[in-house]
Amino acid sequence: MRTLLVTIRNLKDNEDKETESEDQKQTMNFHIKSPQQQANLTLSAPHRLLVIGLRRGVFDGLSTIDDLFDSELDRIPIKAEFLHKPVLLVGNADDSGLNDDHSPMPAASLTKWIELRGERVGWPGQLTSCNIRRLTAATYVKALGDDHARMLMSHEPDSLILGRFFIDRTPLTDASNITLGEETRSSKAKEFSQLEITSGVPLDELPARRILETYGPELNALFRQYIRADSRYALFTQEEKKNRDRVLRRKAFLVMRTEMI
Repeated sequence: MRTLLVTIRNLKDNEDKETESEDQKQTMNFHIKSPQQQANLTLSAPHRLLVIGLRRGVFDGLSTIDDLFDSELDRIPIKAEFLHKPVLLVGNADDSGLNDDHSPMPAASLTKWIELRGERVGWPGQLTSCNIRRLTAATYVKALGDDHARMLMSHEPDSLILGRFFIDRTPLTDASNITLGEETRSSKAKEFSQLEITSGVPLDELPARRILETYGPELNALFRQYIRADSRYALFTQEEKKNRDRVLRRKAFLVMRTEMI
């Protein structure tokens, strides 16, 4: 299995930050793993980039697929001259190939390419960056919950943007269970106990990430209550707020665990 580590060196948002220095610019790091099922291999971002890299001679010491299979490298080295060049290049106006000056593909061209690919696989509607983001948000909410989705979409914890503009909750609602009065969600105490049993370790030894993924909404709600109750919080510097957040999040977890078990 291949894993792609992506680093966005200059994360843009809606604020005007032209005066920011290089050290102050916001960055983002995340991983993209290759699919687990062979049927999804054609959608693997790591494998797609491997093919692009081999065709363009990007990798140091690797020029063919055989070289790749024969190597025992944990990380694939990239030649120094390619480190700051774009991955997706602009094509010639006559569609004869790629431009030789390594110019990056414009965003409009990338959107058009996505639309054409969508047509070929039978997608009935338009495909733009905007509705791809909406579809992604809906997938995140269904799989991970609102709070985790807000974090991944870079929305504020108390923001209503996700629910108002991105998510159609009708497909996510179990109308049958609600109408029949059946249980729509198991009790928290039962979920905590099951989590402890399946993990094989006491709850206080579970990885924090696992607990946050499972009980993110409840923990975040309690965490926000502690922030509002802290009269000194607004006076803290950004660094002090980060440290205070860690303390309050830990407090929220301990209190919630005590109440649920």
